[in-house]
Amino acid sequence: MRNAVGYGLLLIAQLCFGQRSAPAIQEPTATFHSQNLGLDFVYPSGFVNKPTDDASANSDGKSAGGKKTCVSSPIAAMDMRKNFNMIFVKRVDGACMGKEITAADWSKIASNFLQLLLNDFGHAGVTSATDYEIGSHMASVVSGTVKLESVKPAGTVISGAGTCVVAGRDLACFAFLSDDCPTLAALSASTVKFTDGVATPVIPAKLVPGCGPQS
Repeated sequence: MRNAVGYGLLLIAQLCFGQRSAPAIQEPTATFHSQNLGLDFVYPSGFVNKPTDDASANSDGKSAGGKKTCVSSPIAAMDMRKNFNMIFVKRVDGACMGKEITAADWSKIASNFLQLLLNDFGHAGVTSATDYEIGSHMASVVSGTVKLESVKPAGTVISGAGTCVVAGRDLACFAFLSDDCPTLAALSASTVKFTDGVATPVIPAKLVPGCGPQS
């Protein structure tokens, strides 16, 4: 995912000189469907999916060459129109890994997922995982921030929220990044619908970090 993150980092400086705003995410949407995960994920259509090292897998978890992969990232999308915003979706294939995914696994994977994304920008701090449910599916959410000292104005903060949701033998992991905290909350409320449930926010508002003064 470094290609997408690195590209975004180059654009943050440009955005920092423009007017900052935090509009609600009210625009046409796109839908990512995964048959294997049994879900539909709806997100703003203004996000552009960028190729990444491990994002060549399709929604069925196969690479362009047809080789089975245990971890695939079909979405690494960004929206740089007003702020720095990114959305990631990752599938962890339990059958391919040859082991049952436990509660300890999904908490650890969620934490590592967000930590690695934020670490591409600097030294990040990530919270302990909190378990919750999306319908009948167990999930674990983490949040974190990283301060960018090399981008003008110095001290720009990127906030992130990530979660991994149990989907049969697999995990569906989602991560949202933004340099505008209210926008992060709106992105995290993007909905996911499993075949056995109704459309539900990926991360409930009560689990998204509040927007206080940045230190």
